[in-house]
Amino acid sequence: MKAIFLLATSLIFTSATAFSAEKLSCGEVLAKLAIWAHGDDYASIKNEYKGSPTFERNFNVTTLGGGFNKSVGRARFSNDSSWIAGEHANGTLGLWNVKEQKEMTIAIPNHRIYSFDFSPDSKQVMVRFAGKDASACCGNENSIQIYSLETGQPISGHIPTHGSHATAYFSNDGRWLLAENDNTFHIIDAQSGQDTGRKIARDLNFRTDGDYVLGLSGKDIVRVSSLSTGKELAVLDLKIDSQVFGDLSARRGLVVLEDNEGGMPKSSGIPVLRDLNTLAPLPLKLDAAGIPKDAKRIGPDLSSDGGWVYALYYLNEKPVGVSWETTTGKQVHRIADASVHPVYTEDEEWGAIGVEKRSRDSDREEKTTTVFSRSGATRTFPGSPLGFLGTILVTEVQNNLAHHLAYYFNDITTGKTAKLDNQGHELSIAPDGSRFFFTDAGALKLYETNPRAIPRPNRH
Repeated sequence: MKAIFLLATSLIFTSATAFSAEKLSCGEVLAKLAIWAHGDDYASIKNEYKGSPTFERNFNVTTLGGGFNKSVGRARFSNDSSWIAGEHANGTLGLWNVKEQKEMTIAIPNHRIYSFDFSPDSKQVMVRFAGKDASACCGNENSIQIYSLETGQPISGHIPTHGSHATAYFSNDGRWLLAENDNTFHIIDAQSGQDTGRKIARDLNFRTDGDYVLGLSGKDIVRVSSLSTGKELAVLDLKIDSQVFGDLSARRGLVVLEDNEGGMPKSSGIPVLRDLNTLAPLPLKLDAAGIPKDAKRIGPDLSSDGGWVYALYYLNEKPVGVSWETTTGKQVHRIADASVHPVYTEDEEWGAIGVEKRSRDSDREEKTTTVFSRSGATRTFPGSPLGFLGTILVTEVQNNLAHHLAYYFNDITTGKTAKLDNQGHELSIAPDGSRFFFTDAGALKLYETNPRAIPRPNRH
């Protein structure tokens, strides 16, 4: 889903939209999340970035009870940072209420939980079950169920899922659940858990935004469907015999498409902005200055709100990232040695893209992040971009063995940086920046600020 960050790194942000809940200042975030070293019941957190006064903050450390003291698999925060869910080794799902510090467990006899998702409004959790001896991807006994986080009780019956990927997804506005069954999506009302009786095609790649589903087949067919009616609004045959990717923005009524072959660039020329309801090209053309017509391209990548389009070109065999504004078609930035997918602040005034430069004398790569703004300004920070917490960009630096070495918290408005040494632990930071957890010998430990023990830092 477009709005969800599911990162293949150890630092996990659960929702891009959650960052708008609280605009954190540099001092607030860096005071909460800077260099840390943990003890048995507290953590001493020091701020060490240049040009700032040194101060120390204490964190409460809670080793969560019940199943969280045992082997915990995948775990994440809800979008509002009030819940933590984790898969236990015995096939159950543990839910930890951060405020009340209470655990509840979801378990179904003769079934095991193989994945879960919080609803975008953080009021529900959707659990995917597999039969005891069934395959997680396509067993005949597989199903999903929606649970209320307020009561811990199911609000739906077992909804069967069966097919090549046999799973289900919340629409990004949380109104609907798309439950796959035999290559179709059954549209479920996510609030009541009732099957609406509507179905749409289940394409290999798809995106949702509001009422719209952009479906992309394994080859060249693109379709737009409505979740509220179950009807196809538009179908486009690109006639390219290649895999298609794409993004949409319901707010701006935009679609961008890319044809790709085996992960290698195949497209060329300038991205085309298309009408979401018809898939026809829009009159607005993106600025082509400095980009040869035959330059090979990866992308386009459309920001969640639809204000930016980004594509990666190979000019003289070297990668160059190009960004445009979709309101004017203006080419805003060209960034050498850029990577493929940018991240954006909630208001989309800023974007960030990873940059990789190889040393002439060795095979060592230097990874940095370039932050770009609508005004044309840029900044450079260490590491690869993971996401934004308000105006704080989080980046990651790895060692040569690909073990996570450190995270950096970078204030994009002042250019100041703080380093968080994760000491090899797998970290997950709450979307509101107030706390984080890691697992130690299978036990999940939650770090959060203890206001009574913390001196108020100077503001920056």
